[in-house]
Amino acid sequence: MKRKPKMSLGMFDLLKGVIILYMIFRHTTCYVDQTDTLIEKLLFTMFLPTLFTVSGYWLKKRKLKDGLKSSIQSLLKPYLIVCAVILAVGAVHRALINDMRDWVDSFLVPIILGTSGEGGRIGAMWFVLALFIGWCLFFLAVDLLGERGQIIAACAGALAGALLLPLPFQIGQGLIAFFYVYAGYFIKRKKLLERQLGPWVWALLIAVWAAGACFGGLNLALYKIENGFLSIPGALSGAFLLIRLFLCLNALEWRALEPIRWLGRYSLWILCVHAVEDEVFPWKILFWFVPRESVLGLGLHFVLRMALVVAMCHGMLWLRRRTAERKRAVGPGI
Repeated sequence: MKRKPKMSLGMFDLLKGVIILYMIFRHTTCYVDQTDTLIEKLLFTMFLPTLFTVSGYWLKKRKLKDGLKSSIQSLLKPYLIVCAVILAVGAVHRALINDMRDWVDSFLVPIILGTSGEGGRIGAMWFVLALFIGWCLFFLAVDLLGERGQIIAACAGALAGALLLPLPFQIGQGLIAFFYVYAGYFIKRKKLLERQLGPWVWALLIAVWAAGACFGGLNLALYKIENGFLSIPGALSGAFLLIRLFLCLNALEWRALEPIRWLGRYSLWILCVHAVEDEVFPWKILFWFVPRESVLGLGLHFVLRMALVVAMCHGMLWLRRRTAERKRAVGPGI
């Protein structure tokens, strides 16, 4: 009998950690002129849809009011906090150089509009805003519709998102995120990660994934989508393959992989801290000493920003533990 993958709350940590590492690496090397190879396209087009999908895996049907409250607390609140920090740091810097007009144009307007990519100021938090919209639509669908209606709504969301992608506030990305979030929920309900699939199923998934990468394109952060009828389902097929692969790798339980699992466990914190350092940290100082696009410059930039992100996340964890200890020491109020 073939061994079933181990299902647990931390079963996606390794996968999310690898994606987070890849994301920060891509953000570090994006200033180097390069053409993506086929392998890079195969990976890049499915990584972010994979994060949307695994987030939906743990969602449960609940009343719309409760679902919206959970979405606001879990996603919108950290998004707004990060935006406030970026705005505040940007305001201080522009005030010091006496250029508040640039702060309005470069910080305030893009952040209000939720703009990502070139000219945006929310960094990786575009993903969190899109995920928030995806969660809200998910809770709306599961509260009001039956299973068939939910599937139709998710597919319609993907189609609408592809057509509306240039809209502000990550509306298009949020509609597409809804499709992947619901896919994760559907995978959980049908226990597709625990089933033994036939060779023809694997062959079909690989073919759809490859077709989406070869003849389409998906870069939601930059509002780019090519042949969405291929790239959107192709990314979902690739996400499913990647999830199954990492469930097997996760079963190895190698201690050397624990730091990567840690990154995945605190992936939302990592995204928040990375967004702040990516937008307002004075990395230009580093490039006074080493060329930005040199191997040394790229390597130092990646290592230092990872060290900064991890250190800040550890500091936040320490602060949270100390706060919890103080509350326990004081005890309940009278």
